Amino acid sequence: MIQNKKQEHWIDEQGRKCPVKYVSKFDKQKESELGKILKEANFLNARLAALKANLTSFVEDTVKNYADKNKIKMETWKGNLTISSFDGSVKIELNAAARVEFDDLAIKACKGLLDEFLSENIDAKNAFISEIVTDAFSTSRGKLDTKKVLSLLKYESKIQDAKFQEAMRFLKESIRNTGSKNFYRISVKGSDNEFKAVKLDLTSL
Repeated sequence: MIQNKKQEHWIDEQGRKCPVKYVSKFDKQKESELGKILKEANFLNARLAALKANLTSFVEDTVKNYADKNKIKMETWKGNLTISSFDGSVKIELNAAARVEFDDLAIKACKGLLDEFLSENIDAKNAFISEIVTDAFSTSRGKLDTKKVLSLLKYESKIQDAKFQEAMRFLKESIRNTGSKNFYRISVKGSDNEFKAVKLDLTSL
């Protein structure tokens, strides 16, 4: 919580009350500037939320109007979509990414079988498989990368070992589709005839 000079006491990081007269000029100035930045950030966050809502409505209305005009079922447009301006210089892209999670018991059974497969079958010639499996099950902040884990299914038809095949069966059984999330991109064609995305996140600016 941002604190101000009008308060009799300020609360420090340990939750202790500190009389405002003992708060340094530096800390007061820093608190004031942080408050301004937070206010602007909250304002921009609300604007971005409104922009996303407008994008969602625009895409949904455009699809519905086109479907009604051509007597086509709405289900035809499930998934990714691109809508362009009349001259093709501006486009809005919708990418629908499925949310995938893994059932804990099944994915652990999969990992156990893969470990057994590796210990029994890996030699210098096909050591790359061990690296692929290790990478697939590496975690970031305690979570698996679903794309890396699912990439193991590419080898299902190539590796006929019984334990590997059983591991792939458990992997497929572990998959839980928990919905989808839509990502929007707005792009404008530049003088070089290449599309450049309108940057809407701080890290890309």
